[in-house]
Amino acid sequence: MIDRQYFRTSGLISCEIGLSTVLGLAGSICRELIEDSTNVTKSVDEDRLAEVVSALVADTGTIHFLGSDGLLHLAAVTPGMPEIVLSAIRVIPVGKGMAGLAVERRQPVNACNIQSDATGDVRPGARATEMAGAIVVPIFQGDEVIGALGVANRRERTFTESEIALLIKAGRELAAERPVA
Repeated sequence: MIDRQYFRTSGLISCEIGLSTVLGLAGSICRELIEDSTNVTKSVDEDRLAEVVSALVADTGTIHFLGSDGLLHLAAVTPGMPEIVLSAIRVIPVGKGMAGLAVERRQPVNACNIQSDATGDVRPGARATEMAGAIVVPIFQGDEVIGALGVANRRERTFTESEIALLIKAGRELAAERPVA
């Protein structure tokens, strides 16, 4: 124990602080600072995703970015996504599911109805969302694909060329807000 005495106008106050308490507090402060900096990026991604979902009159959306491990990591998701879906989409290999295929192919992956899609592009996790019309576009930073942006609707939907262009543009804007790897 460290015993320190502090003077106040009202008199002498004794305060005992253990070294483990000090280290614990310092660790907590560091963790909070790290979480805050992560939340700032996440909040920006979530805000941009909400804008895209609203602009396309969609019901849900996700943003994934490639990690240093070569996998897609969930960066943002609209509220209300079921936990069973979240657990399936937190980390996605390139080439798997709509997001992984969009990154691998470097082009949009579109499904009018993911519930009945027979192309093989839609994985069971996507079906668990109970969405129908869905699209995922690659996110480009220059010529490099760094992630995937997806939106979906509860009803069947085929996205138009102008909507696809809007999504790709939104992805480029998201990429511009991120540091160059």
